[in-house]
Amino acid sequence: MKDALKLAQEHFKKLYNSNHIPITFEPGDQVLVNIHSLNLPESKGKGLKFTRRFNRLFEVMEQVGLLVYRIRLPHSYGIHPVLSIVHLKPFRSDNQNGQLDLKNLHKNPEEYEVEEIVEQQQVKIHN
Repeated sequence: MKDALKLAQEHFKKLYNSNHIPITFEPGDQVLVNIHSLNLPESKGKGLKFTRRFNRLFEVMEQVGLLVYRIRLPHSYGIHPVLSIVHLKPFRSDNQNGQLDLKNLHKNPEEYEVEEIVEQQQVKIHN
């Protein structure tokens, strides 16, 4: 049974490593921080599920360990500035890989004009 488990682990390791591209950051790089996994102040309150998972840019200050980086975070967050790579995502200013440019997103939001209301529903709110 141990041999079968070891064989399965090696098989999955080979599959994962064949498609995995390791991510590294240099000091000065811009990264997005997952505000939901860290329970940051911006991820709390009404409409929680509608907030962006990655919504602000932060600067990488230094690499502390193999998968750990020191990030320039505001003191209002109240968390330690050393974060695992699990909570970070590289920021690309262009539209490669489906990543949106957050700076330009707020400048030129897409606007639509409503042509017709197809269906409506009234909801009672209990106070």
